[in-house]
Amino acid sequence: MTPADVGQLLLIGFTGTEAPPALLQALQQGRAGGVVLFGRNIRSPAQLRSLTLSLEQAARAGGQPAPLIAVDQEGGPVRRLRNGFVPLPSPLAMAAAGLAAEASELWELAAREMRQLGITLDLAPVLDVCSGDDRPHPGVRGFGHDPEGVGRWGQRMIDALHRGGVAATAKHFPGLGQAGIDTHLGLPWVHASRSELEHRDLIPFRAAVAGGVDVLLAGHAVYPGLGAGRWPASLAPAVLGDLARRELAFPGVLMTDCLEMGAIRASVGPVAAAEQAVLAGADLVLFSHTPAWQEAAYTTLQRAAARGDLPRRRLASALAHVATLKEAVRNLPVRPAFSAREATRARLLARRIWEAAVAVTGDTSLLPLPRPARLIACVEPVSGPLEEGPGLLAVEALARELKGRLEGLTLLPADPPVPAWPAPAVPVVLVVDSARRHPGQRALAGRALDRGHPLYVIALSRPADLEDLPAGAVGLTAFDPSPEAAAALARVLTGSLTPLGHWPFPLAHRRNP
Repeated sequence: MTPADVGQLLLIGFTGTEAPPALLQALQQGRAGGVVLFGRNIRSPAQLRSLTLSLEQAARAGGQPAPLIAVDQEGGPVRRLRNGFVPLPSPLAMAAAGLAAEASELWELAAREMRQLGITLDLAPVLDVCSGDDRPHPGVRGFGHDPEGVGRWGQRMIDALHRGGVAATAKHFPGLGQAGIDTHLGLPWVHASRSELEHRDLIPFRAAVAGGVDVLLAGHAVYPGLGAGRWPASLAPAVLGDLARRELAFPGVLMTDCLEMGAIRASVGPVAAAEQAVLAGADLVLFSHTPAWQEAAYTTLQRAAARGDLPRRRLASALAHVATLKEAVRNLPVRPAFSAREATRARLLARRIWEAAVAVTGDTSLLPLPRPARLIACVEPVSGPLEEGPGLLAVEALARELKGRLEGLTLLPADPPVPAWPAPAVPVVLVVDSARRHPGQRALAGRALDRGHPLYVIALSRPADLEDLPAGAVGLTAFDPSPEAAAALARVLTGSLTPLGHWPFPLAHRRNP
């Protein structure tokens, strides 16, 4: 072991669909232990396999261990493998559909495809417990509000990933469900007591550790109740060392969320955070985007190891955990080639889940949607790398499926003006996004009802928007802002599909429990 070995503790990202020479050189020289891929890196299955082969070959040429090749393939809005790959509904849609066997089979098929294409680590599942209100996380990325249920669904995903040959990551330890700020944008403080965290947020993570999850990814929130002081969990010895490693006896890799996120930039800064994270107990630090920060983090860790500021024992432990993960990945089963027949089966399973997830609330006597109707969509601009807004693709899918029933489509901003309403009072299908943060959307719904329009409110990306559904309207959600989920919603509106989904979190003012 030498200070130069600190590169094995870095998981890094890049821009483009081909690995840049600097990245290949970093893998060859051991200045990175793995690569994280995003949608910007992936064009097709064939291109993806060519890319991952180039990463593997670069490490092999330098006599380095095989790199970890990771991706966020959670399902729903967070799918880095999207067009031409196994489709995955969101975790919340999976829970709403309740089709555990179908979900497990679909995840296994997705894992088999990933492993065949060279991906060895899925940065999923999300085990954050949903608060049921309009907090930013986990939204549709989580499995619901019941901690034990979240744990069961998470374990199904972990087991399926393993059967398909891919390592699994439980995130965002010790739970971001009570965070009031998106960690991409700022640093939240979770003011929950140790007891509250034990009886809620930590339950799914304890289950995942007991069930053999490979990686715990620590989030960037501060937890005073855990004795972490002002450190975010990803940098806190009380969370990584005391809680995860000693109390939970987690034997796998402890990993940070991306150190380029707003929560870290607003506090200690990405490069200093890399050293603090490893000192606190992290084995793998994530830099998703910026080569300059990646290089600076490597240099900082190398110098800290050479000076002794990064103790030899701590470095040896981190390197051993990463090496053990890489060996475990090699020992996971690699099944026969993913076939066209299995791809067809995956599409069938995904459609079945999307359709079974659709849930309704309010005045269901309004269904099915009469014709002609008008579709009005309030679209919140997408910010950040997660692509979580409903966006035009889902709205377009909805319009396409409703084509024979629509007299027109109106796109409005997130805080819309109230338009001149058509006469006579035709039915209005109103797509809302973050309506609880945008009073203009609620005003729009109220005005439609006041003018006598039968109102159909669709919550694509934030089902909790239906908390404020006005009396006399019907609300629908598929717990997923994907185009495929929007198509399922349209089939419920037209009467060709019966809504069977149940609510994975309590909706306080639902009229049809």
